[in-house]
Amino acid sequence: MADKDEEQQQQQPLHILFFPFLIPGHLIPMADIAVVFAARGVRCTILTTPVQASIIGSIVDRANSNDDLSSQSVHVAVVPFPDVGLPPAGQRGTGLVSQEDKVKFGRAVQLLREPFERFLADSHADLDAVVSDGFYHWSVDVAAEYGVPRLMFLGMGVFARSCSEHVLSQEHRHNPDGDDPDAVVSLPGLPHGVELRRSQMMKEPHYLEFFRCVYAAGRRSYGELFNSFQELERDSAEHYLGVSVGARDNASSAEAHQVIGGGVIAKCVTRLMEVQGDVMRKKVEDLGVKARDAVEKGGSSYGDVGRLVDDLKARRSRQRD
Repeated sequence: MADKDEEQQQQQPLHILFFPFLIPGHLIPMADIAVVFAARGVRCTILTTPVQASIIGSIVDRANSNDDLSSQSVHVAVVPFPDVGLPPAGQRGTGLVSQEDKVKFGRAVQLLREPFERFLADSHADLDAVVSDGFYHWSVDVAAEYGVPRLMFLGMGVFARSCSEHVLSQEHRHNPDGDDPDAVVSLPGLPHGVELRRSQMMKEPHYLEFFRCVYAAGRRSYGELFNSFQELERDSAEHYLGVSVGARDNASSAEAHQVIGGGVIAKCVTRLMEVQGDVMRKKVEDLGVKARDAVEKGGSSYGDVGRLVDDLKARRSRQRD
């Protein structure tokens, strides 16, 4: 009887929890990614607050109206927005003007740890992975406590990710000209030459420390999802730890960390706003086509998602042994 129950468990679709950051620029791409996984037969649950649920409502409804029998539905689990004194309009996290409201929003973000922990406490036995926003750097520890592999998502592509991590790791070397905002700083060691002005670089100590925490948590995670696709930035993907999927176990050390390089994109929305010139317009249009092709069967992102799904299935089997 026990063997039969285990066999039935193995046949159940994977279940992944998505825990997006509150602002639309992070929230919407993660919802799109959940839709891609659902299309590959993964049960997807998005844990978020009421205002955020309304923002992604059309994305979820469109995905759940899909007639593809191999697809799974996307479920939204709604938890109350923490009571910090922000009206619904302020709960989007955009357009916050006063420092007081910004502090309240930051406090709300920290308070979301409690419902996240509660969800994992209640549902960890049914979860195969958690995809959480990198800004919730503490989520890697919560997931590890319940034995659930955590994948980090920051909403950026591989090129931007490589540049930002390089700036943080080499920050002490980027001050040859003091505080001159027009001083040009080179970022060596990247696939393409990158130069920034000092004024363009992150320099506030509290921001630097925050992102060090974010990236340190990423290195302790099972892997990382990028909002990109192979054809857009293959060189950067190969530079960032190569194009590989998953890890040997629920990662608790940097040695076990492998990256889903350039792998996952839900969609690419191209808005041609005041783009000058036919050449530029054609290039953007071509990239839009390639982005859509990447998530279709046979596309690069389709394949990367499939490899991650297979990896998590294999992990489930190992956990049952």
